Amino acid sequence: MIVALSLFAGFLIMGLTFISIRRAPEDIALAPAVGMAASVALAYLLSGATGMSGADSMCWSAGILAVVACVRIVVERSVRPILRAMRANGCYLAPAAVLLIPAASTGVESFFGSVNFDFLSQSQDSWHLAYNSVNNVEPLFQRAIVPLNWSSGSGRFAISMLGAGTHGLLGSDMLRFNSALICAIVAAHSLALSAFVREIYGLRDLRAFTAVAIVLLSAGYTQGYFYYLLGQLSGLPLFVIALIWGKRFFEASEHPAREWLPKAIALAFILNSLFLFYPVLSGFAAAVLGGAAAAELVRTRASAHPRLRPWLVCFSIVTTTFLVVQIIVSDELQILRFWINVISGVQPSDAAAPVTVFTEYVTEQSFALALGLVNYPSSASALARWIEDEVLRI
Repeated sequence: MIVALSLFAGFLIMGLTFISIRRAPEDIALAPAVGMAASVALAYLLSGATGMSGADSMCWSAGILAVVACVRIVVERSVRPILRAMRANGCYLAPAAVLLIPAASTGVESFFGSVNFDFLSQSQDSWHLAYNSVNNVEPLFQRAIVPLNWSSGSGRFAISMLGAGTHGLLGSDMLRFNSALICAIVAAHSLALSAFVREIYGLRDLRAFTAVAIVLLSAGYTQGYFYYLLGQLSGLPLFVIALIWGKRFFEASEHPAREWLPKAIALAFILNSLFLFYPVLSGFAAAVLGGAAAAELVRTRASAHPRLRPWLVCFSIVTTTFLVVQIIVSDELQILRFWINVISGVQPSDAAAPVTVFTEYVTEQSFALALGLVNYPSSASALARWIEDEVLRI
């Protein structure tokens, strides 16, 4: 757990490159997820643009952001405000601590190796990126197992850049590092959720804490954690931040450009980062924000050109940066083409597999896995005996 805590602290520091605690101390809850997104996205762009290996680009990215963040902290003299803000928000890490107890007591590498059927394949791309650029997908890897093919070919697991960077710098084992990394991601998501429920729903204190606990300890999230789904879980805190920053842009759009333009740029950054981390979630974020924007335009009757300008500018920034990023990190927009195929049908040669896996997200099987009573796959679900269709059995 020392590695997980160190990663969390590193994410927090790098996130302070973009967040001023003196102006917005409550944004300390967003800093770890923002730092994770910025470091990985910058490394991904560096690797795609220059051809350097994922390990080298990750080291450069983390180093640059850490130096800038430390300089900003010193210049703003914000060490004490940061500590006060963390004390005020630290309670929201408690649900994450509860979720991490089984892994902490067992040892993260042993725990995930016991409960997850796909433990090894989730770290394959870190090995690949340690010695190759993000655009290098060799024929051997194209024919390899599906998670590796998805990751190396599409950027689905951009979070693998962190494992590659640490391996290049310290020679760390990918499996152990990524096992600690997923614990740090859970902590970052817990804080991001606290900011979400407070800012979007106006919850405070015990109500906010309860909301965070319900989401973080829900069957869906815990199952993703036990399945060691690095790509999916790393995208969730970014999804939450995209909704928060989208709301802030909506509120600022009625003010002068100096108010809404920085928020439009921030929104473009988080949406592009989310696409690199887990493209499907960026589609959900765009759909939610697009629907909310349409409703907001109707509500405020912002059809006149001066009122519509912020929205058009924001859309232009998001679209332009998205296309630029795709050109840098993929040849002939292969990421887009790949994900169109994925969305249209996951694993078409084995259509029953997704059904079999995802049924566990809504059954009591997740609690059995949490307690270490069963391994995956299993027929331990009490519901299995009542389901005649073998495809739906757990």
